[in-house]
Amino acid sequence: MPFTCRLKMDSSAPKRARACKEETVFEGYLHDVTQMKTSGNNDDFFNCYLQTSRDKYRRCVVFDATKHGDYGMSAADRKPLKISSAGTIWCKFNPGQLDICIRRGSIKKVLKSLDFDYIEKPSIPNSVEESLVPESVARQRLEVEQQEEVEQQEVEQEEVEEEEEEVEQEGITAVREPVCGIHLAYQRQCSSCNEGQLAFNIKAINHRCEACGFYQKVGSNVKAATGTVWVNKGDVKLTLKLTSTVLMTYLSQNNLQGLLAGVQLVEEHFLAGVFEIKYNVNNEVVVVTTGNV
Repeated sequence: MPFTCRLKMDSSAPKRARACKEETVFEGYLHDVTQMKTSGNNDDFFNCYLQTSRDKYRRCVVFDATKHGDYGMSAADRKPLKISSAGTIWCKFNPGQLDICIRRGSIKKVLKSLDFDYIEKPSIPNSVEESLVPESVARQRLEVEQQEEVEQQEVEQEEVEEEEEEVEQEGITAVREPVCGIHLAYQRQCSSCNEGQLAFNIKAINHRCEACGFYQKVGSNVKAATGTVWVNKGDVKLTLKLTSTVLMTYLSQNNLQGLLAGVQLVEEHFLAGVFEIKYNVNNEVVVVTTGNV
């Protein structure tokens, strides 16, 4: 059962809404990224503003310290952006105003253009910014974390149900034998849509995704590997397709991402052990687990 917590509020204060469960999308330009701050509950956060129209600037509370440098560069670049999977929370110092709540799962993408231009935001006195007390930020942070926990549990339950349904519908077969042969090849994937990139130039500075069009630095594309494995099942040698998603999931679950330093290291790992491999009617591997005893 999902964990819930009720916070007792001062009856004289307005009710505060939890972070929106719905995925909300905002578009605009970033302004005035602050330094990192620490709440009374020792939670790190920072603020910024998103220009959502020619003359409207919405305050943002970002509860993910890893986004600080990236958001600072985006504010300096003055490029149009789309921020998805965000929510809203009530503003402490301006009753009735909803601030944009940006969390770990929020995604920022660069857009080609918007129907309005970047315009410098009018300055706001520091006294107004400082009126956001740490305790309220801590409370907002707690609400966001609890909501994310509930959402994550729902997502995990849906994934389990989908996996069980897929196994039932597609007739998954399992084999537990040593891998007798394997051939892998490196491939770069888009960090936004995870699609493989066929025409990837490692010497270039930037690369545009061939699937979703996301333009990013070459180093931001995820290194992955795909290939074929051969397993003996009785007198029959099975030829199975190993996708990057399945391989990267196995390496991640077993803390073996370091093997990606060389594709041969991954191949040697599979040749040295016994594995339980589940595959579908199209001979595509869907799950790999270690079978060593």
